[in-house]
Amino acid sequence: MSELARELGIAVTLLYKWRKEYEEFGEGSFPGNGKLKLTPGLFPLRLSLILLLL
Repeated sequence: MSELARELGIAVTLLYKWRKEYEEFGEGSFPGNGKLKLTPGLFPLRLSLILLLL
Protein backbone atom coordinates (compact mmCIF):
# COMPACT_ATOMS: atom_id res chain seq x y z
CA MET A 1 0.00 0.00 0.00
CA SER A 2 2.81 2.38 0.86
CA GLU A 3 4.41 2.02 -2.56
CA LEU A 4 1.10 2.59 -4.34
CA ALA A 5 0.41 5.68 -2.23
CA ARG A 6 3.84 7.08 -3.14
CA GLU A 7 3.23 6.41 -6.83
CA LEU A 8 -0.13 8.18 -6.66
CA GLY A 9 1.23 11.02 -4.54
CA ILE A 10 -1.34 10.53 -1.78
CA ALA A 11 -1.22 9.54 1.87
CA VAL A 12 -1.37 5.83 2.61
CA THR A 13 -4.14 6.55 5.13
CA LEU A 14 -6.29 7.80 2.25
CA LEU A 15 -5.93 4.47 0.47
CA TYR A 16 -7.00 2.66 3.63
CA LYS A 17 -9.97 5.02 3.97
CA TRP A 18 -11.04 4.37 0.36
CA ARG A 19 -10.74 0.63 0.85
CA LYS A 20 -12.85 0.77 4.02
CA GLU A 21 -15.52 2.86 2.27
CA TYR A 22 -15.62 0.45 -0.65
CA GLU A 23 -16.00 -2.51 1.69
CA GLU A 24 -18.87 -0.73 3.48
CA PHE A 25 -20.71 0.88 0.56
CA GLY A 26 -19.58 -1.10 -2.49
CA GLU A 27 -20.26 0.60 -5.82
CA GLY A 28 -21.92 3.54 -4.01
CA SER A 29 -18.68 4.47 -2.30
CA PHE A 30 -17.61 7.11 -4.77
CA PRO A 31 -20.75 8.65 -6.23
CA GLY A 32 -19.12 11.97 -7.12
CA ASN A 33 -20.81 15.30 -7.76
CA GLY A 34 -21.63 15.75 -4.06
CA LYS A 35 -24.23 12.99 -4.03
CA LEU A 36 -24.72 11.09 -0.80
CA LYS A 37 -23.67 7.50 -0.38
CA LEU A 38 -26.58 5.10 -0.22
CA THR A 39 -26.32 2.10 2.01
CA PRO A 40 -28.32 -0.92 0.86
CA GLY A 41 -30.89 -0.14 3.57
CA LEU A 42 -31.39 3.45 2.41
CA PHE A 43 -31.88 2.70 -1.26
CA PRO A 44 -35.44 1.28 -0.93
CA LEU A 45 -36.43 4.19 1.31
CA ARG A 46 -35.15 6.74 -1.18
CA LEU A 47 -36.86 4.94 -4.05
CA SER A 48 -40.15 4.91 -2.12
CA LEU A 49 -39.84 8.63 -1.46
CA ILE A 50 -39.17 9.37 -5.12
CA LEU A 51 -42.18 7.31 -6.18
CA LEU A 52 -44.36 9.07 -3.60
CA LEU A 53 -43.38 12.45 -4.99
CA LEU A 54 -44.20 11.57 -8.59
